[in-house]
Amino acid sequence: MTQLVTQAAGVPQISARDTTADDRLERLISLIETLSKVLDDETQAVRRRDYASIGVLNDQKSRLTESYGEQVRDLSANAPASGEVEPRLAERLRVRLRKFLGLVEANARALNAAKTAHERLIKSISDAVADKAQPVKGYSNTGAYGVSTAVSRSGSPPIALNETI
Repeated sequence: MTQLVTQAAGVPQISARDTTADDRLERLISLIETLSKVLDDETQAVRRRDYASIGVLNDQKSRLTESYGEQVRDLSANAPASGEVEPRLAERLRVRLRKFLGLVEANARALNAAKTAHERLIKSISDAVADKAQPVKGYSNTGAYGVSTAVSRSGSPPIALNETI
């Protein structure tokens, strides 16, 4: 009899438990909290102009966003019944989602402002180069006035904005 007890104790038993709606909501809340932290960190990095951090955070944000989409699709496909979800858990999800949506908006504003600022800087540089490249108005060595040169007909200088911002 002691052998049976020893054998039973030595064999790990795995109980298969179905994932409940509460489990899926807990995972989603955890993911929203992690994604919220990354969004907030990215927004702060944009404001500090910490470009090295922005790249790393953007990669994390992409992975987490993909996982968020998968979890939302899974939750939608396995929609819980109205009484199946614990009310406190549902309220926690609502609170986290409100905060998350606020962070998404703040992040989008910060990224859009940074993009606009970079575009304006590039345009200012381009305009300054174009103004500098304009021919000098007045008489040339040959006595002609306002000589048209190839530089003046070339248009805007070849400066392009990297649109991966």
